[in-house]
Amino acid sequence: MSETNKAFGYIGHKEAGTLLRTKPLKVIVVDDHDIVRRGLVSVLCLEGDIEVVGAASGLSEAMKILETTYVDVAIVDLNLDGSVSSGMELCSAICSSESNPKVVVFSAALSPQLVAEAVSHGASGYVSKETDVAQLADTLRCVVRGEPGFDAAAGSLLLGTLSHRAPMSLSEREAEIVALVAKGLTNSQIGRETYLSPSTIKYHLANIAKKLGVGNRAEIVFAAAKAGLI
Repeated sequence: MSETNKAFGYIGHKEAGTLLRTKPLKVIVVDDHDIVRRGLVSVLCLEGDIEVVGAASGLSEAMKILETTYVDVAIVDLNLDGSVSSGMELCSAICSSESNPKVVVFSAALSPQLVAEAVSHGASGYVSKETDVAQLADTLRCVVRGEPGFDAAAGSLLLGTLSHRAPMSLSEREAEIVALVAKGLTNSQIGRETYLSPSTIKYHLANIAKKLGVGNRAEIVFAAAKAGLI
């Protein structure tokens, strides 16, 4: 077990060959509606592995929290102060902060353009406010593991912007894998769908990321969608 994994609160699990988190996820909630913000804090505190370390109504409050508090994930409503651009700006600011937390958008506003734009501003996940708390909590866990955190509605909307033409720059297999990533599947799940091993999926994703000039799964989906590659 590396010192890096220990520092981030993971232990090895010999049987599964995976890393299990031993420390609670540190989360902040950013929403300009007080009742929504308080409600989210209340329900997330019931999750044994999630600790809400702050709540804010906008960009300035959120950034003040990040200056003094380590955060794993920020839950962000896009429509802050009546402006979606404020939410997008906050996504970028959070992802550029020193602790580099993940961002999960939690919004009533859903469109293919909004989901794609949120990803371009650094969001690792996008969840509708109609989603139940259990799925939201699972999304937080996913993005911390480096997996995309799109719920079914957001994933479908993003996929709706994609072309179904076979691309020149991605092979049919690579396009298939990116489409499955956009649906929120893990490497193991994609392997079962494609009859490939998780290590082979990881290899394909590394090649896809290199081709698209991006660094993570969410960016792969956005870049492929923007370029009309899948």
